[in-house]
Amino acid sequence: MTRTLAQLTLPLTLAPLLGAALACTSPRTDVDAATGGLAQPRLRVEDSAAWSRHIAPAGDELAFESVGWIPDFGQGLVAADEAQRPLFFWAMNGHPLGCT
Repeated sequence: MTRTLAQLTLPLTLAPLLGAALACTSPRTDVDAATGGLAQPRLRVEDSAAWSRHIAPAGDELAFESVGWIPDFGQGLVAADEAQRPLFFWAMNGHPLGCT
């Protein structure tokens, strides 16, 4: 069976790429040896202010609150008609956070 040029050169092309990818990786240092899983962050009272700042949404993440959401479909139709604007209708089944 005769192999094509692509079949002959593909391993030569992939070997250095694979070697470079493996060389760039390092072993995980945040693995908990006792459980084999990722180490859990230590929660301390002293760190609560830092965690609160980290978890709290930033200003640009709260932009959705500035939208004049209308939870009633009928009122939305009237408001869209009065403003001569399209209506954005969001419909779904289940809990809005996916907690079904």
